[in-house]
Parts: sequence; C-alpha cells; structure tokens
Amino acid sequence: VTSGSEPGPGLPHTVLSVLRGAETWLERRGIEAPKRSAELLLGKVLGLTRLQLYLAHDRPLEPAERTAMRELLVRRGDAVPVAHLLGSWSFRGLELAVGPAVLVPRPETEELVDLVLERAPQGGAVIDLGTGSGAIAIAVAHARADLQVLAVDASAGALAIAAANVQRHGLTARVELRLGSWWEPVP
Repeated sequence: VTSGSEPGPGLPHTVLSVLRGAETWLERRGIEAPKRSAELLLGKVLGLTRLQLYLAHDRPLEPAERTAMRELLVRRGDAVPVAHLLGSWSFRGLELAVGPAVLVPRPETEELVDLVLERAPQGGAVIDLGTGSGAIAIAVAHARADLQVLAVDASAGALAIAAANVQRHGLTARVELRLGSWWEPVP
C-alpha cells in the first residue's frame, strides 16, 4: 500500500507520515471517515490512543509495525468495518467485542437505550430480540441495576460474542442469553 505521500528514500516512516499516507490511500478508495480509520488502525498497531499518536508524531515505525498497519489498511480498503479490524467498539462508554457475526453498534442505537431506561418500570424486565453483540442488553443492565434483561439471538456466533461481553462487564447475574428466533425462546 503506497500513498504517494510517503517519505522519500532514506527518510523514516513516522507516525505522522504513515497517518497521512493511510488517510490519502483510504480516501481514494472511497472509505468513509478515512482519517479516523487511519488513526484507529495505527493506534491499534502501536497500542496508542488517538491523542498519543499525535504526541508521538515524529516517532519512526519499525518494519513490523508498518507491515501490520499495511495489512489492516488493505482490509479496511476492502470495506471491512474498522470495528471488526479493531475487534471491539465503544457503546455508551462500554467497550464491546465485535466481529463478523454481529453488526457494529451504531450511535443511533444509544437513543433506543435511553428510551428503554426512561420507560422500564422499577424492578422490571427487558427483552432484547436480535441482541447481536449484546450492546443494548448490556447498556440497559449496566445503567439500571434494578432490571433483569433477557437477550435473544438466532445466531450461536452472535451469542458467543454477547456472552463474552456480558461476562466482561460483570453482568452474568442480570443478563440471560438465549438462542432462538425472535420470541421463540421467550416464555
């Protein structure tokens, strides 16, 4: 993957030059939010936050780091969601594992969680049909300790990801997962 804006011969590939090159390369491929994608991917490779990347703008990349970034960029250039490349995504401040078996939680879905939290009665129960990563179920249970949540999905792969997320956030006692199609596994 070359960008046309990479350093000349003998010049180091720095954080900033790699970010700029990656952004240009992704932009030419029509990838949405190319700068953010480049920042998130390079952050994953280097183990740095977006802010830390810019603070280390002149840090040279090792050949193995450049190779890892190149591999992620090629996949992103093939329209693989950045969240799948990262392996996780933040939803209402909760870090959730994601992958090809689930949809990436969208910011608009946070509004649905707000509605549920406003309307669910004290000590009530919530059912999340088509739970995927478990984002809605986990966010509801995390925000309201008085609620029990039943999360259903027809995909065993999705439920495996949801189960890992439920466990990660310590909600196994209040979020029950069931395999089945829509209302089928609900008593």
